[in-house]
Amino acid sequence: MYLEDAGGHPEEDPTYRPARRNSKQDDLIPLELAENYQAKGPSRQASRESVATLDATMDVPRVAAVRRDDGLLKVADQLQAPLVAPISPGIERVLPIDGRPINFGVVVPGVYRSSYPKPEDFGFIRNLGLKSIVTLVQKDDVDEPYTNFMSSNGIRHHVINMKGTKKEAIPLRTMKAILRLVLNRENHPVLIHCNHGKHRTGCVVGVVRKVTGWELTNIVDEYRTYAEPKVRENDIKYLTDFDLSDLSNLFVHEANMRFRIRHFARVTLFSVFVVFVWLLSGHRMTNTARRVKDVR
Repeated sequence: MYLEDAGGHPEEDPTYRPARRNSKQDDLIPLELAENYQAKGPSRQASRESVATLDATMDVPRVAAVRRDDGLLKVADQLQAPLVAPISPGIERVLPIDGRPINFGVVVPGVYRSSYPKPEDFGFIRNLGLKSIVTLVQKDDVDEPYTNFMSSNGIRHHVINMKGTKKEAIPLRTMKAILRLVLNRENHPVLIHCNHGKHRTGCVVGVVRKVTGWELTNIVDEYRTYAEPKVRENDIKYLTDFDLSDLSNLFVHEANMRFRIRHFARVTLFSVFVVFVWLLSGHRMTNTARRVKDVR
């Protein structure tokens, strides 16, 4: 598995609500960030010039704040607390209709999903103010336009080298690595995408939905909405069988690493202080010995 961000930092290998239209003639879609909101179907494009109708609707659980001192979202043993919206209620984001990537959607405010962005999508993505992008596919060749776009906009890029879900189910270790990125408030706003925004992205979003307390039927319905007409039964089985108890220690790795870093820093600082005192004491003792010798 391969995972690293644009800054070269190593990583372990690893609900939706599009902006609502006020009328059919509106050019802008207001996204009202409230504690209760509805999730609608994806903004799917039948072509690069048109946007399909949003039809599927499902309720999103109430958002409750769950925080940790280290800035990570807490995943309790029973994982009943939903994902925290990273943007304060009352702030309104206005998202244009045109220019969205295929299968674009809002998972929760500050967490987005889509297909692999194309150059014509960059303007829309720029307006999201992203801090991070999680790419669930490793391209054989470097996508220079995409790389340059992220670099010029200060977006951290995390790449997960994983097989398509048709070949194998997403390994638990890989899913944990992805969730650590997606659930970490420091990475928000974040965009998750694979090639088509259907299967790999759908499985990841489905697991996030489980963490946030969605009913399985709603999770599967959302997956189908994005994956059609190529719904994979093995993906549905993966979402159905995914055991949230496997995520009870999701942030143990980060907590241990932060503890080790703090401990190492303290030990290093103490060692430097001891060496400094030793050198200073030795210098003073040498001077004292010389003075005594001179007096004699």
